[in-house]
Amino acid sequence: MSRYLALGRGEAKWVLCCLLVVALLAADILTGGPLNHLDHAVRDQIQRRSPPTPGWMTPPDNLGEVGTATALMLGAALIAAQVLWRLWPVVLALGNLVSVEVLVLLIKTAVGRPGPGSRARLGGYPGYFPSGHTATSAVCAGTVAFLAVTCWGSVRLLDRATLAGQVAGFAVGALSGVSAVLGDFHWFTDTVGAVLLGSVVLTVGFAAAREHVRRTFRPSRLEPP
Repeated sequence: MSRYLALGRGEAKWVLCCLLVVALLAADILTGGPLNHLDHAVRDQIQRRSPPTPGWMTPPDNLGEVGTATALMLGAALIAAQVLWRLWPVVLALGNLVSVEVLVLLIKTAVGRPGPGSRARLGGYPGYFPSGHTATSAVCAGTVAFLAVTCWGSVRLLDRATLAGQVAGFAVGALSGVSAVLGDFHWFTDTVGAVLLGSVVLTVGFAAAREHVRRTFRPSRLEPP
């Protein structure tokens, strides 16, 4: 039976650790645990000082808009598909985007966390944990970086593309999270859970892409036709 997903030992441990932390964060929120107090302490310190959100944090935060992320990811995927003459980049981009949005919505609905400040009332919104903007920006940046490195060096650089995608996703997600906390849109743990969730989606998506390429192409035919 063909194998469609092969996580490395380190990747499998990372995915499990991320999911465990997200689950623990959700449990703490639901039970009013100590991390709730940490969230309030962080928010009180930030709002007391009222620091302005730096302008250079705007682009990473904009990647969290679903429309912007969809356009960028599909654009990068179509370019990669043309360069490599393969369809899998489009499947990867769509899979990563749909996966992160569905996971975020499911967890938001299950936890139902009110937002900080004036956003304390949900008002029909499913919840604030995890931050959808942060998770989407992480997955968008990571997927685009992965496809960019793959196009630059062909599929021979899939391992480097994986590393580049994870670093880009984590960095951009973290910046978007900081922007969300400074702007009083989310609690601190909302953004932590979102970055970890985005990393899980990227890890699984990249692993599936690598396995597809290795199953489909012979070593001597790794270059696109």
